[in-house]
Amino acid sequence: MRPDPIKEHWLSEEMAIQEVVAFERRFGERHLLLACHAALPFILTPELLNLIHINFLDNQKIRIPWFAEADFLLSPLCRQIDDTLFEVEPRVREVLLILLEERFKCRQLTDIADFLLAYLQKSQELQRRTATTRTLRWIALSYLAPDETIKEIVDSLPGAGMGRVHRQCAIVDFEIPVSISQQHRAIFVAGAFHGAVRRIRGCPHQTNGAQ
Repeated sequence: MRPDPIKEHWLSEEMAIQEVVAFERRFGERHLLLACHAALPFILTPELLNLIHINFLDNQKIRIPWFAEADFLLSPLCRQIDDTLFEVEPRVREVLLILLEERFKCRQLTDIADFLLAYLQKSQELQRRTATTRTLRWIALSYLAPDETIKEIVDSLPGAGMGRVHRQCAIVDFEIPVSISQQHRAIFVAGAFHGAVRRIRGCPHQTNGAQ
């Protein structure tokens, strides 16, 4: 099998776990809780991270210092896209979401997805970023309406019928495992689509150099 041009930029599963463990050792459990909640959107602005902090941690009486937000964004768990846009490293995101679901169950993930959809309707900053907003919307909907999300993604691709999916898979050189649920399939496609767009546009992954 040819190397995946998207996933070749991702950490290995083992390295992702090591990074998460190192982050918790350095900053503590409360920082890790914030990271777990912030992982769901995949793409973050400082404002979005702050609102997730307020709505899902402060409101549940889980007190986390405000500087935890900067510690997370500037850590190796995230990659900086531009001055105000960050993405959670994809393998790290998978690890963080597993931890989130283990502690809070699936309801917390769908609540964050609901919140993300509402945020996208109000965020003037993200509304100016059409492609980013679309990806965030797909990621949120993949938890809430996976069947519709897959259809919407397929309909956005050139070509006709289900052949669009195969063409998109060929373009970005990834495969969707047939055994995974429709919800996880939607999440996978949305995330891979984001990576493909950045790659096609010649936007390399950036690291922030924080340790």
